[in-house]
Amino acid sequence: APNTNPLRDEDASEITSNNNESDNNSNRDEHSYLSEMTDDESYRSAPPPLTSITTSTRHTAPITHQRQHVPEIKFSDLPSQQETSATSTPPIIPTPILDTPLGEMPPDATNVTTNTKLAATDSKYQNYHLMVDRTQDDKAVEIALFTAKRPHMRAFHYAWVSFFVAFFTWFAIAPLLSEVAVTLKLSKENIWTSNIMAVAGTAVVRATIGPFCDKYGARVCTVVTLVASAIPALALCFVQDSVGLSLCRLVVGVGGGTFVTGQYWTSSMFTREVVGTANALVAGWGNLGGGVTQVVMGSVLFPLFKLFFKTDVTTGRTPEELAWRTVLIVPALMSFITAYFIFCHSDDSPKGNYEKRTREGLRNEVSTLQAMKTSLADFNTWLLFIQYACCFGVEITMSNAAALYFKHEFDLTTET
Repeated sequence: APNTNPLRDEDASEITSNNNESDNNSNRDEHSYLSEMTDDESYRSAPPPLTSITTSTRHTAPITHQRQHVPEIKFSDLPSQQETSATSTPPIIPTPILDTPLGEMPPDATNVTTNTKLAATDSKYQNYHLMVDRTQDDKAVEIALFTAKRPHMRAFHYAWVSFFVAFFTWFAIAPLLSEVAVTLKLSKENIWTSNIMAVAGTAVVRATIGPFCDKYGARVCTVVTLVASAIPALALCFVQDSVGLSLCRLVVGVGGGTFVTGQYWTSSMFTREVVGTANALVAGWGNLGGGVTQVVMGSVLFPLFKLFFKTDVTTGRTPEELAWRTVLIVPALMSFITAYFIFCHSDDSPKGNYEKRTREGLRNEVSTLQAMKTSLADFNTWLLFIQYACCFGVEITMSNAAALYFKHEFDLTTET
């Protein structure tokens, strides 16, 4: 067949030679440009792009596209000058591909620190019911009064409930002192001595329990104070003289230390922006126990228990005596039950209990002695000490003396 190719053989050979030379020049130019980029400090310090680079391969066949997915850029893996000139395929810069959606990444990778419900990686929880500030150890930035979810609001409610129950137990005998005085034949001096002992007990505990909260956490310290006050509160049912009354009231006063544990607990759970409100609510609602017990013990439970008793002809005990001795079981049981639920169903901090976190190395060991020295060396501690000393005594005096005062001054009964 005749040759239909319009190009002569020598022309075709010349065109092929020119194409090969053009390809080699192009490869050298591209590699030279790549080398300049890799030597540039700004290029090496810049983060890699999040989208992969699409590069076309030069062939005599139709152009095809390749997409390379590799984990990281390593400039040491780039081909040398000799390797580049030996091949016609230009080098491909590897680019990392972000395969994990942002919403599925670990909490720390999102750089979220405030106004989030995600827990820190060292917390026993994965998410919280409240918004928290990660820069303040996962403390809550809000207060949701109508929920008791762990850890924040559970601790909040247990803090004020424990203080309420402790105050209720602490002053449960105060509205009954007129009946106790008749049974034990107490003088006015005997009654006021027992009142002083009740205050002395809580003064010592409040001054010393703070460092123990630093070491063991508010949850454990709250449980200890409630149990320690419930036992002598139960023993009050069996007292026979003024000495026994004063000693029992001295130890019952330990329950007043729940004021400190409650304030410490809420301070551990809420950020500085809202902790003032949390502390005020816990202290205010807890203090109600001292007033509620005046009404409940004297005007409700005492007359109710009298209905179940008659005069014991064998021992000569009257219904009034049997009633006040029996009714004191109620606040003791309240303290025991509250202590049990707090110990089993709450946390020392948003991230978990102190004892476990210290054992696992997630929290530094705290020295109670060093904590006490640090607080005593702070000038603000003594200012607050003077301020509180000027008001706390008035409150305790009123709680102890109110029932006796109204009965003697206005000739009222224990029930009224």
